Amino acid sequence: MCEMKNKNKVTQTMAEVETKFCSLMDTISLFNNSKAITPINKEQLKQFPFGVWMDLNSKVKVKRRRDRFKEGYLCFDTVMETGGEFGEHFHSDLIESTEVVQGEMYDTYDSKYYREGDVAHYDKGQKHTPIATKKTILHVLFKP
Repeated sequence: MCEMKNKNKVTQTMAEVETKFCSLMDTISLFNNSKAITPINKEQLKQFPFGVWMDLNSKVKVKRRRDRFKEGYLCFDTVMETGGEFGEHFHSDLIESTEVVQGEMYDTYDSKYYREGDVAHYDKGQKHTPIATKKTILHVLFKP
């Protein structure tokens, strides 16, 4: 009887892990779409594990850091290789502030260059399409 209960728990846990993994992969694919139709929202961003570099594509990786300032502020480090890009996307429930720590990015949506020390600010619902013009390191903060 005990063996059967453990087997059911393992099966249930594996199903939960698979569901979470598939949901995270769906979120990553949203960052790689050419045209934003579906927002990438807070609950989806919270799926990224803390302290683990995740490849969004071959030239962009992100790492979720501990939430900052107050609960609900999500923080990420991002490394973009030259030519690395996010597809056009938006966040309907979050404001995004992206600080260029090193390098340079160009946002094709607003036709602006952001260089070291600059902060790109995107309001809720504002589409953006960042592309690294050279190796770029970003600190990204999502606020409600």
